[in-house]
This record gives sequence, C-alpha cells and structure tokens, in this order.
Amino acid sequence: MLYGDYFKKNEINQEILNKKINWFYDIKSIHYQKKNNYKVESLKHAKILKKNYFALKKIKSKIKLKEKLITIKKLDTLKFSKKDRKFKLAYLKLFKFLKERGIEDYVKHFCIHGSIASDDYVKGWSDFDTFVVLKDSTMLNLDSIIKLRNILKIFYSKLLKVSYFQHHGLIIFTELDLNNYLKGYLPKEALEKSFSIFGAEKIIIKKNYSKTNLSLKSLKERKKYLLEGIKSSSYNHHAFKGQKLNIPIKSGKNEMYQLFCHIGFMLNIPILYFDATKRSIHKKKSFEKFYSEVKDKEITDFIKKTEGIRKNWHKHKFENRKIPKWVVDQIGKNYMNESKIIIQKIIRLIKNY
Repeated sequence: MLYGDYFKKNEINQEILNKKINWFYDIKSIHYQKKNNYKVESLKHAKILKKNYFALKKIKSKIKLKEKLITIKKLDTLKFSKKDRKFKLAYLKLFKFLKERGIEDYVKHFCIHGSIASDDYVKGWSDFDTFVVLKDSTMLNLDSIIKLRNILKIFYSKLLKVSYFQHHGLIIFTELDLNNYLKGYLPKEALEKSFSIFGAEKIIIKKNYSKTNLSLKSLKERKKYLLEGIKSSSYNHHAFKGQKLNIPIKSGKNEMYQLFCHIGFMLNIPILYFDATKRSIHKKKSFEKFYSEVKDKEITDFIKKTEGIRKNWHKHKFENRKIPKWVVDQIGKNYMNESKIIIQKIIRLIKNY
C-alpha cells in the first residue's frame, strides 16, 4: 500500500490508527516513496493523526483487561560492543544521536529486540527491530508529531549505512496501545528479551484477548498481494523507489531489496502461525517448534530453504542491489508462486487448529 492510502481511510479504530502512525514514521514513507511535498504532506497527515488519536482517547473501554508487567533490562554498552566492536559502535552512535535530539521528550519507551538484542544477527542481512512507545503528549501535539518525524528522517539516513536492507522504520506503539494491547502486537516473549536505550524499565500492558486475529489478517493480505503479483508478473509490495519485484525472480536484477523484504515476511510464518493460534512465542524459538509440529514437508522444506538464505548471506559478496545467482539457485525462480501455496496452506492449518 502506498504511503498516502492509509490516510484515505475514514474509519477510526485502534488497528487502523496504529498503521497510520507506523506509516507516517516509516522509513518507506520518508525515504523510499515519492511525495509531492514532504512538509505539506507531513502537516496534513499529522493533523489527521492528532484528530484520530484524540477521538480514540475519549472512548472509554467497558472491558476490564488483565495487566501484565514486563521488566526490560538496560543497555549494557560494554557487553553490547564486545562482539563486532566496529559494527556495534555504529549502533551506539545512532542511540546517542537520538538522545542528543531529545527523543525522550517524545517517547516513553525505546526498546531494541530481535537479532541485534539476542546477538545472533547476520551482518549485512539482519535489520533493526524496535518496540517504541510514543507519549500521549506527543500524539496530542501537532508540532511534536512533526518534529519527531523530522528527527527520524535524519536517523534513517544514518541507519541505512549500518543496516543496508532496512525495510521498515521504528515499530511504533502509543500509550493507547499499551492500555489495549491487541493480539498480533509484538509478543511479550520478544519484549522480555529486549533492552532499553533509556535504562532499566517496567512496561505495563493490558492485553486484549478479542477475536481480532491480526496475524491471520496479515497472512491473508500477503496472499492477496502474491495473487495479484503472479497475475501481473510484478509484485507490488515493498517497491523500492517505484521499482517492483519482477515475477519470476531473475538473478542480476536490481531487486534484492524487494526480495529481501518478501523473504523476511516468509521467515515470520512460524511466529505468525503460533500467534494466530493463540500461542505466543519468541521468534528465535518458533522455528524448532514449528518444524516439530507442522508435518507438511512442503511447508517445512520451504521455510528451511528460506532460512538458508539468511544463514549463508555472510559467505557471499553482494553487489549493489542485484539479486545474486546463488540466491535464485537456492530458492528457485518460482519462489513467489511457492510462497503463495505455502501461505494458503498455513491459513488452512490456522483455521483447522
């Protein structure tokens, strides 16, 4: 979906507002997608965000939600920079930049999770995953909404020098999200393994166990994109500066960023499967459990060969944004059609669980 499309939605609910906020502050909307006028669009969309947030804040929930307290450890800079010192120092400089720009004026919690936090990243492949909670005071102030976006515009320019394939911005929530934590948001298991750049923190979430299944919805949306892409031979998801991923996949094409983004989604299938079947789990542990539970060899073989791209990336040279031959040799030129079949099978497994 293009940046402005979310802001054409007139309906207001928490899920849509969260998507609007994440698109507004996303690296794609700020750096990758063409805009007529950055300042004009920032102001226009900031007004919508403030108005929507104010409207939802006035709604009082009648459902009493159970609170969960999550303790977040502080960033230990010495331990963090012990391995791959030069690489880690680049991240520490990014954190310092955010603090110097007064990020704490806008953000209540700033946690790092994923492979950077668990220290099992693959250099040149792994991206930067966060759990960032904006303050109510930020979302209710037009100047604050815009100033934060301008800070992130500079931040992302710096981040791309460290995380070359960064295909998403900060993963953002609000205080409103914490007070009604929807199914499909970041699993608490991942949050418990994170660290905060603000120091040791305690985060309280009020989990909503409603029937809304965001993970299943995500799979269905991706299936739709794949069906449309296969039909048109052009995959319109995570296009890079207007360039879409051509189907079938061909080596030598300047489309590795687009393919990387899709591979990243397919590697989320185990955690999406467990979340959609009401079983929260940390992504790192999800693969082993997924392989032992899912008996369909076509599914498990597909995920394993996709995992192989991530695991073996550091062994190969990468030129510009071209799709390497070894990648196509491993996943096959019909990878996108296979992706569609796998997602269809996973959706059936979820519905039959």
